[in-house]
Amino acid sequence: TLPTDPNQCGRAVSWVGQATGSDNCGISSIGSNNAGYYDVGSYTVVHTVTDPAGNSGSCNQTVTVFDAQAPVISCPATIVVE
Repeated sequence: TLPTDPNQCGRAVSWVGQATGSDNCGISSIGSNNAGYYDVGSYTVVHTVTDPAGNSGSCNQTVTVFDAQAPVISCPATIVVE
């Protein structure tokens, strides 16, 4: 769970952590679709591990971006009625 970037309605996310994996024949790659700009809301990041034979496994991670910045309001001037 991450707050929005200041004065934005979303957040630039470059890193959400690294999944780990193991296999009897070793690991060829571990990656995810995590980088990018996320608007307020919940998103699924898919982490995938692949072995040398092309077998793969994956797991999902939820990234939630929330708006913690209060709105700003400007009131009109005071009116005096006589």
